[in-house]
Order: sequence, then C-alpha cells, then structure tokens
Amino acid sequence: MIFGINEGGKIMYADAVSTAIANLIIFLLIVLFRKEFHNEKLDSFLIHVDRTGKKLFLEGAAVGIVFFMLYALIVVLSGKGKLVFNMNNSLITLKMLFFKAIACMTIALVEEALFRGYILQRVLKKFPKWISILITAAIFGLLHFSSYSSSYYFWIGIINAIFIGIMLSLIVIKTNSLMLAMGYHFTWNLTQNMLFSKSRHNVGAILNLKMKDSLWTGNAFTPESGILVTFIIVIIYFYIIVRFKNSNKYCCDYVN
Repeated sequence: MIFGINEGGKIMYADAVSTAIANLIIFLLIVLFRKEFHNEKLDSFLIHVDRTGKKLFLEGAAVGIVFFMLYALIVVLSGKGKLVFNMNNSLITLKMLFFKAIACMTIALVEEALFRGYILQRVLKKFPKWISILITAAIFGLLHFSSYSSSYYFWIGIINAIFIGIMLSLIVIKTNSLMLAMGYHFTWNLTQNMLFSKSRHNVGAILNLKMKDSLWTGNAFTPESGILVTFIIVIIYFYIIVRFKNSNKYCCDYVN
C-alpha cells in the first residue's frame, strides 16, 4: 500500500485522472469544431463565470447534492438499503473527493457543452422548442446505452436519461446559460460516486450506501436504472417550473 491506498484505490484514482484528461481533450475538440465550422467562440457554449454564472452553478450544485441525497434517504426509508458511517475513512474520503470531483467536473463540462451547449442550440434554430428538446434528449439518452447496459433494468435507465435530458434542456432554455445544468450534472454524479464508492471500487468513504439491485432502486453502478430516480426527476422538474415561473427574461432569444 502507498499512502494508505489499497489496489482498488490506486485504480480508482488512475481512472479519475484518465477520465479527466480524456474529457478535456474531447472538450477541446468540440471547441475547435465549432470554431472551424461555425466560427463560434467559447462563449457560444453559454458558459460564463460572471456573478450570475457562479450563482447558477452553485444553485445547480446544491440541487444535485440535495436530490441525490433524497434518493439515498428514500432507499433507506423504504427498506431497500442502508447508510454506513465510518469516520476512520476521513482521509481516504478527502483524497477520493478530490480525484472524483475533477473527473465528474470534466464529464459535466463535456456532456453539457456537447448536448445542451451545442446540439440543443443548433436544433433550436431549425425546430420549435419542444421538438428541439425531445430530439436533444433522445440523443442524450440513447448515447447512454453503454453506461446502463450492465443493469437488468437498463431500459429504465435509458428512459430516465431521456427525462434528465429534457430537464437539463429546460434549465438551459430558462436560464440562457449552461451553468446551472453543469452544476447539477457535476454534483449528481459526484454524490453518486462517493456514496457508492465501496460497491464500485471496494474503497469506502465516510458515508456509504449499501443496497441490493431492484426495479425500484436500480443498482450501485446505475441508480438511474431504477424507478425511484424517475420519481426524483419529476420532483426536480416541478422545482424548475416553480423556480423559473417568472423568469421569461432568461429565455433564449432563438427559442420559438
């Protein structure tokens, strides 16, 4: 062991670094593509780090954490799993959080830049709003097939990915920004990875969620393949509707 990290930990950290590097390269390629074929600069992705952008990102990050923790709470209350605390894993948790945060941030950056920052914007120029949202969400969901294929209930995962794509597209249209969607995407994935670290990498964090695979919960690798995530998405959808019901000033200029 090196610095108290077992073999699973070293593999996990190496995977996180390689994931981050790969996603940064993909993002750079998307930027170059837009520059070459559309003469669009980086701000075309609706990424901005001004005061409004930071506020939206933090709001999205809070939403991602709160609603995935709600998922975990419902799993426990429904008797489908249990939360295990181990304060002895505090140091390993900090290391894990650092590496996983880098990986999850780059995943959120690439997926939001590609699907909502590029594809959605291009489709909105040719089709009405809801058709554009459905097209973008369908592409997003179907391209997640390999991610959910390990689950017996993978088809629920695909449906939920489409629902998530619809939700994130609505957020981008309502805010005319990628920042809230990116913050949500980042912390939803990060919270999920931290809670299921023991099941995925045999490296436990301070707090771990243990559960059995089921139609209700999905599994530790793809909780999105469970009906419970569908329920969570519906709640987030209503949050968006209420949160932005008077926010017409945010709507994108190109939306029909």
